[in-house]
Amino acid sequence: PAKSFDKTKKFGDKFSKYPNKSHHQQQQQQPTGEKTNWNELKKQKKELKEQRKLKKGKELYDVDVKAKKLYEELKMKSAKDSKERLCQELYKLLDSSDYSKLSKSHDRARIIQMMLKKAPQNIKTDIGERLIPHIVDIALSKYGKFVVSRLMLYCGKEIREKAITGMYSNIAKLTNHKFSNPLIDMIFLNHASVDQKNFMKQELYTDLYKNDKNKQVKCLGDTWRDSEMMKKG
Repeated sequence: PAKSFDKTKKFGDKFSKYPNKSHHQQQQQQPTGEKTNWNELKKQKKELKEQRKLKKGKELYDVDVKAKKLYEELKMKSAKDSKERLCQELYKLLDSSDYSKLSKSHDRARIIQMMLKKAPQNIKTDIGERLIPHIVDIALSKYGKFVVSRLMLYCGKEIREKAITGMYSNIAKLTNHKFSNPLIDMIFLNHASVDQKNFMKQELYTDLYKNDKNKQVKCLGDTWRDSEMMKKG
């Protein structure tokens, strides 16, 4: 009689990572009966995070630890009388850091926000000046947008005007981005002057006004009223 051909026996080990796959799956799906210790899991994740930071550089890690410690002290209500000293220490500690990069990190962005809120005016102004050249990238960041918001609130009129001017040529991009859109709304409604509002709106009318602003253009109709090229278009 003809022998039966067992495909599983012949090809199973060759093409399958697990010859008895159904048995392997049953073992994986079998409940252990043990509850997950979420506190222990969180602790392990935190330790892994700390280890990764250590690999990036001991010096940077030490700065992070000291900055967070000062930040936690600064948050406390009891720090009211010592907030200037704590801000000075933080400022000195982060003096050589790139504030634009710090603003895009979750933990460090909170530290920058606290400094913009509670530091003496000269420190606020210096931090603002450092952020302005990178204001667009920071505003597009998930955490950086909060830093820009604090800058608008606490850094004073001069820095605020420079920051808004620094966003020119990118208003449409910022308006259409999910992170920066609420920020642009807040700036337009609460901080921009009448001229700045017109200049911001002009960039939404046409690309012609990305780099060239016109105080006479206050609505969409004004864009073609005195322009032969726009009329023909």
